[in-house]
Amino acid sequence: MHKKTVLLSVLSASMIALLFAGDFMRSWWQESIVASIQALPLQWQHPSREDRMAMRFGRVYTLLNNIKIQLDKNHSGQSTVLLPPSAYLNEQTGNTGHPITLPEPAVCYYLCGLRTVGHNSSNVAEATFTLIVKNGKMQLLKIENSKQLNFLLETYKNYPAEL
Repeated sequence: MHKKTVLLSVLSASMIALLFAGDFMRSWWQESIVASIQALPLQWQHPSREDRMAMRFGRVYTLLNNIKIQLDKNHSGQSTVLLPPSAYLNEQTGNTGHPITLPEPAVCYYLCGLRTVGHNSSNVAEATFTLIVKNGKMQLLKIENSKQLNFLLETYKNYPAEL
C-alpha cells in the first residue's frame, strides 16, 4: 500500500511539472496567479468597491458609472441610454490610440446597474438618453422625441453594429 501511495505521488508531481512546462500554463500562471499576487498591495490601498471595479474594468467602467451617477442625480425614474457604436465614439473623439469598446447592455447593467440599448436593438424606442460627441467631448443627451431618435439611428447606421 505504501508503494502505491509513493508511486501515485511521484506520478502526480511529474504530471503537474509537465503541465507547467508548456508555454500556455506558464503564461496563464504569470497572467493570473502572479499578477493577482502583485496587485494585492495596490488593492489593500484601495479597498472600496468603486476603486476595485475601476482598476479591473478600466475606463469603460468609469464612463458607464459616471453616466449612471449623472442620471441618478439629475433625472428621476428609470432611464435607458442608447449606446452609440464604439466606432462612432472613437471616430468623433479622435481616439485611435486606445479605442473605447462599449460592452453589451447586459454587461452595462451588471457593472453599474445602467439600463442601455444598442442602436440595432429591437427595443431601441425605450431609450430616453444617448451618448453623443460634441467638440471632441462625450455628453449625455436627453432624447426628446421620435424624430430625434430616428436622426440618431440614421447617423449610427453608417457604423458597424457590435452589440
